[in-house]
Amino acid sequence: MKRKVLIASHAVFTSQNVDVHGSAHAIYDYLLDNKYQVIFIMHPLFGKFMTKIIRNKKETYVKFLSIHPLFRYIQEFFYNILACWNERDSKPLYIGVDPLNIAAGVLARKLGFVEKCVFYIPDFMEKRSENSFLNGFYFLLDWLGITFSDDVWCASPRIIQAKGAQGYASKKFFLLVNAPRYSQLKGTKHNKFHLMCVGNIDTGLSNDLIISAMPTLLKKFPQITLTLIGPNDQLVKEKSLVKKLKLDGKVIFAGVMPHKKLMETLQTGGIGLALYNGTTMNNPYGDSIKIREYLACHLPVITTPLVVTSELIQKYRVGYVSQLRKTDVTHAVEDILGNYPTFTKNMALVRQENDFDKYMVEALKRV
Repeated sequence: MKRKVLIASHAVFTSQNVDVHGSAHAIYDYLLDNKYQVIFIMHPLFGKFMTKIIRNKKETYVKFLSIHPLFRYIQEFFYNILACWNERDSKPLYIGVDPLNIAAGVLARKLGFVEKCVFYIPDFMEKRSENSFLNGFYFLLDWLGITFSDDVWCASPRIIQAKGAQGYASKKFFLLVNAPRYSQLKGTKHNKFHLMCVGNIDTGLSNDLIISAMPTLLKKFPQITLTLIGPNDQLVKEKSLVKKLKLDGKVIFAGVMPHKKLMETLQTGGIGLALYNGTTMNNPYGDSIKIREYLACHLPVITTPLVVTSELIQKYRVGYVSQLRKTDVTHAVEDILGNYPTFTKNMALVRQENDFDKYMVEALKRV
């Protein structure tokens, strides 16, 4: 049995209390499949959900007092320390995802509870909170994590550039992208007329654009369909637009899916859409796991220039980097469907920059 690893992260939970697959989940899945002993702590990023812990594939939950975000964090900090203390005999590797979790790892290593600690930075915002005290506190933890961790993994090259601009030495950072695991995928037959859109858990996607384009697209491609995968209770605007445009049966609301089923579903599609609009502040620095999952499933992608992953699409010509206009999105879909082999022929080349296992092997060598 390989070394023990403790991952402390924040996760988004849906209204059905299902944790949304993110960067930390990919790390957990890789470690588990490669025979590491893993403890995975997921504190809720939003809402009054309980903290979820997975140990030896068994799930337990811990309830904290939800008085104020700062007090909630203090409770999570001490819980992370307690989890490290409980594992002190095996001295695990601690992976703290985001500044709120790495602080506990730094202290736990100082106390001798863990062997090493890694700071994983999944996103970056120049201003994290409107509250100046909370904003300063957050970036103090960020400094603490970068300065005192044994290694720092970043989800995006733009995050590394931003940290370099802040004066940090670049050799401390390693790029661990939000990539899927190709080893977990099974090839299935694609339907190029089946458009896929995963999301949304926030207002950062302009799903209304592709829905508005559907009547025009249906005139040229009557077999075309659009599937929206995500929390149905957060897609109220989209549902209203579908009803207004009389697109019932052509636009499908599939709801939330377990990640394995999501990847299986994406492999049956034809085009992946990620129309980021910039209202989520981390977009310019973030690496889109959504786009990388589309590409792993061999779907040409239509997105906007806001995320760094758009550069991957342009480099290998596996989709469109479009402006947020209905005419532009419509043209992108029409061109991809009319020239589908052109947009899929380089998918094998994308893998060299898009396979999580490849990055993870190198990341673990550093610690």
